[in-house]
Amino acid sequence: MIPERFPTGAKVALDITEGKLFSEGNLGRDSVPTRRLSMRKIKEVLRLRFELGLGQREIARACALSQGAVHNYLRKAAAAEIHWPLPEGWDEERIEEALFGKQRPSERPS
Repeated sequence: MIPERFPTGAKVALDITEGKLFSEGNLGRDSVPTRRLSMRKIKEVLRLRFELGLGQREIARACALSQGAVHNYLRKAAAAEIHWPLPEGWDEERIEEALFGKQRPSERPS
């Protein structure tokens, strides 16, 4: 059943990963969550940027990612003040916490 907050005849979408409904006005680029990259790929994006000085397009091509994904991860890294090489003692959990906070991605059922 569609909640009353959506007018009759409104187009809605169901985000199956979160179980939320979005009205047509909310169907934007932020309405559907995306899957996180593997930590290996995130580290490679950081290495290519800071060690080799590649641009976002070159990194996107080298890692088979969209330029937008590269941009988002580099923006998160800049906000968290993460550079390459990574500080001594930083494991994958520490990097993930710095980039995404303590929120863990939800596990998909097997």
